[in-house]
Amino acid sequence: MPKNAQQQHLKSMGSIMQIQKLIADAKGQSMKFTDAVFKNPNVFKQELLHFLQQSDQQADGEKNGNVHCKEIIQNLWSILDKEIDTELIVPKLQQFDTLLPRIFSDVVIEDLQNKETRLKQERAIKRFTIFWKFTAPNYPYYKPFETEISGKKYLALHNMINFLEDPDPTLRLTCRSWLSQSKQYNRMLDPIIEEFLKNSSFKINQNKLVIIEGDFETQYVIQNFGKLRNIILNTQDDIIEYMIPRNCQHHILALYHQKFNPQATQMPSGLAIQGHPALGLTPHQQQ
Repeated sequence: MPKNAQQQHLKSMGSIMQIQKLIADAKGQSMKFTDAVFKNPNVFKQELLHFLQQSDQQADGEKNGNVHCKEIIQNLWSILDKEIDTELIVPKLQQFDTLLPRIFSDVVIEDLQNKETRLKQERAIKRFTIFWKFTAPNYPYYKPFETEISGKKYLALHNMINFLEDPDPTLRLTCRSWLSQSKQYNRMLDPIIEEFLKNSSFKINQNKLVIIEGDFETQYVIQNFGKLRNIILNTQDDIIEYMIPRNCQHHILALYHQKFNPQATQMPSGLAIQGHPALGLTPHQQQ
């Protein structure tokens, strides 16, 4: 069909069908989807936003814009493990995580929790591994899966770590491969430490005495220490050598300071070291 005829045909279609046309064939056979997104991304973005706005205004019973965004994310995510145009696909997924973080996290979690076959689980782990690797240089400015779902942040990451104790040895080995490639261990440790801090029920007063204000959520202790144990057992000396000479991330120290010393105007020298020696801080690193 000639180009002009194709454009006229698209105009005659409803907005829903136009969106479906844009997201069709995302699984990599003819590469139409890749061409549409990457050959002229600005035009594709404007068309997509226009169609989504139209679809939100359509009658009940039709899919709204968020549903179509989820379909686009699912299609982009599904071709990650094919390792075609990965350096172009990952930034688009990162943008979706920034704009629609809950939907993006839902897509990844659903993929990791799909236990239909072992092969699908292996592919889900591989997709996560690729995304994790390509977004590593942006940490901590970009923290994937940070959105809170059911009272828990980084839920997709927690799902991934759980594979380290999966009954299937193949899945455990695949997840261990992710660990061996992920040399930025703080990206896994920080969310766990952050959850410890968030659910802590004690504070430190001006005399640096620990005051217990309520019961601690034991489920978080059990779950997160179990995750820490599995990470350390599977990385052994590598993670210890990684932790000892490094500073804790600033956002973790800021959260600690906000949680346990809210009256102070600045972080007292040595407080974080004394309170959390496991963070791998030394006095000269705090300067």
